[in-house]
Amino acid sequence: MGLDSIELLMEIENYFGIRIPDTEAEKLYTIQTMVDSVAAHLDIKDESMKLRDQIFQKLVLSIQELGWTTQSIQLSDLVSSYIPQESKDVWKSLKKSLNLSVPEFELMRKGSNKISDKLKKLINWTPSYEWEYITFEQFVAAICANNYNELLEKNNIKTKYEIFIAVVGITVDKIGVDYYEVAPDKSFTTDLGVD
Repeated sequence: MGLDSIELLMEIENYFGIRIPDTEAEKLYTIQTMVDSVAAHLDIKDESMKLRDQIFQKLVLSIQELGWTTQSIQLSDLVSSYIPQESKDVWKSLKKSLNLSVPEFELMRKGSNKISDKLKKLINWTPSYEWEYITFEQFVAAICANNYNELLEKNNIKTKYEIFIAVVGITVDKIGVDYYEVAPDKSFTTDLGVD
C-alpha cells in the first residue's frame, strides 16, 4: 500500500471508529470491497436505500417546482434530459431548492476564457465520465456524498448505503477525484489514482 492508500484507509477507519487489519486492508481494491469491509466491522447488514430515496424524492420535487419538467422521473433516467447543465443559474437554483451542495459536472467549456478551462485544454484533460450518461441514481449518490457530514450521523450509521456514501465522500475529500468518477466497482488504484 502506498502512502495515499494508507492515509485514505486511516481516514475511513477514523470516521467509522474501526480498525481494519493490514492483511484485510491489502485486499480492499474497490469502493465496494471497502464498503463491505466496513459493514462487516460495524456488523451492518441493512441494504435499504432510505437515504437515497429521500434525497431522490426531494430532488424530483425541486426539479418540478423549478419548472424544468412535469414528467415522472425514475432513478435510471438521465439527468441531462431534465437539468439544463450549462447555466450556472440552474445549479444555483437547484442548490437553493434542495438546501444541499450539488457537485457540478466537470466539463471543459468550448471557447471559454476561464483559466481552469484553459489549463484543462493545455493538459488535454477529459473527465472519465460523460455527463450526458449520468443517471439520477448516480446524481443522488454524488449529492449525498458531497453532503455526507450533514446527512449522516457517523456514530449512528445504519445501512450499507450510508457506508457507501461516507466512503465516497471521504475518498473525494482525500484524493480530489470527481464525485461522478466514484462508483462501487471503481478500483482505488487503477480508476481513482490512489498510490
